[in-house]
Amino acid sequence: MSQENVEIVRRLHEVEDVDEALSLFDPSVVMTNVAGAPETAPYLGHDGVRKWVEVTRDAIGAFRLEADEIIDADENRVIVVGRVCGQGPSSGLPFELQLSTVYTLRRGRIVEARAYRTKDEALEAAGLSE
Repeated sequence: MSQENVEIVRRLHEVEDVDEALSLFDPSVVMTNVAGAPETAPYLGHDGVRKWVEVTRDAIGAFRLEADEIIDADENRVIVVGRVCGQGPSSGLPFELQLSTVYTLRRGRIVEARAYRTKDEALEAAGLSE
């Protein structure tokens, strides 16, 4: 199941359509931004995922998630070390924000996504160390 979870998370970072991405999330998913983000309250369910995309687009414009490294943390968790990339909504200047996310999966769906600023923070949260 662990390799299957890695492939599900990999697919999430390849899709461009929100509805396609939603097919990878459990209907009761919980998404949590990095500490210190403008909005840190959890986003709940598919509506929460849509809201997260909307809030993120409002804050930073069009964006995409890129996975630089995918770590099979354990039977239910996958860590992605990556970036949020896009262009500033006002300036049009390209940007990249480093981001690491711990995904928890059950029965082939993402049930939790918790973002961290660094790989080390994500590894620690998952009970791993480098």
